[in-house]
Parts: sequence; C-alpha cells; structure tokens
Amino acid sequence: SIAGYVDLLLGESAGILGQMQRNFLQRVSANIHRLASMIDDLVKVTQFDAGTFELERSPVDLVGVIEEAITDASNQFREKELVVNLSLDDSLPELPADLDGIRQIVGQMLTNAYLVSPSGSEISIIAMSDQMQLPKTSSPVDVIFLSVEDRGGGIMPDDIPRVFSRKYKAENPLIDGLGDTGVGMSIAKALVEAHNGYLWVESEPGVGSIFKIAVPLNTLAQVEE
Repeated sequence: SIAGYVDLLLGESAGILGQMQRNFLQRVSANIHRLASMIDDLVKVTQFDAGTFELERSPVDLVGVIEEAITDASNQFREKELVVNLSLDDSLPELPADLDGIRQIVGQMLTNAYLVSPSGSEISIIAMSDQMQLPKTSSPVDVIFLSVEDRGGGIMPDDIPRVFSRKYKAENPLIDGLGDTGVGMSIAKALVEAHNGYLWVESEPGVGSIFKIAVPLNTLAQVEE
C-alpha cells in the first residue's frame, strides 16, 4: 500500500511535484524497496534454517528478470544518480530454475551494488552463456553467467572470506566495500548453491568489486558430493 501510493505521487497522479518533493519521495521509495528486501531475507533465512526450502523449477528468462529488477530499483538508482551499463545476451537460453530464487539472487546483487556505490558512479551488469567447470561439477558444463560490478571502493583481501557470512552480530562486524547489512549475500549464495551453481567475488581495494554467479543449464549435470 505504501509503495503503491508513493508510485502514484511520483507519477504525479495527485498533482505536479517540485524537485525537492520528488527527491524526498524517491528516497522514501528506495527505502521501501530496501525494507521489502530485508523482509524477504528474513523469510528465506527462516526457511533455510528450518530446512523447509525447496526449489520449484520452471523455465526462467534471466534477461527478463534482470530488466524487471532494474525497473523495480529505478528509484534507488535515480536517487544516487547511478549509471547502469548493460551487456545482456538477448539470445540466452531459458534457465531451469526457481523463479523467486533467481529474482532474489539478482535483486540482492543489485541492492548490494546500489548500497555500496558512491553517488554519480557506475554499475555494470553482464549476462551471457558460457562453459565452466564449477566447484561441484566433475567436468566443464554449460552455464548462464551473470556479473554485477560496482565502484564502491573494493573489499580488503582479509575480508573476502567473510563476504558471504551473516554479519548482524557484534563479533562479526560489517565489511567496508560491501553494501550488505545482514544476511542478504549469504542467502544469495545458498540460493545459487541450491541450483548447483557458484557465487564468488573479485575485488580491487580502492576501486570496486565484481560479484559473479554461474548456474548450470542442465539440471542433470554430474555433480560431485
């Protein structure tokens, strides 16, 4: 309801907005989006901890999911004047995957990039097909590859092992160069691995980070235990 009314106001359905009013409403919209993402995180982590999460696979158009996620996050990007560079292969085959899971993975990667990016910087998104040997496959397999690159200052090498851990406890503090404030990236990693895929990060301190995922196209690909 809140999101709907804010969208109506931003669409000037209730009258013309001044620039300051528009800026305030864009900030409200961005924080609504972030709150919804945090609630989704809490639901997913409860499912994982209870062992009740199950994949419901169907043919997924990854490019469509990415475009949808960018549209949903448009107010967030606009608030920080971020430029989004896209390199999406429109001929990508459909991915046999859990649609809600893939939406959450993509949404989390974009949210992290938005949160860590300084105003006026760029985010680059690449999606393509490739062939890779993943940690759990015995040989190279056909995969869908996705990367999201930010200019958020990068992550120190010593912090890389903690990137995908839950960071909401005092003894596990937040990481500079990472926008995730809780369990988001750990859930994204669990969702990718549930698809027999791989999520990793490459980072250059002082510059930025690239989060990458590779998910097998063949659900019957040989997986090593």
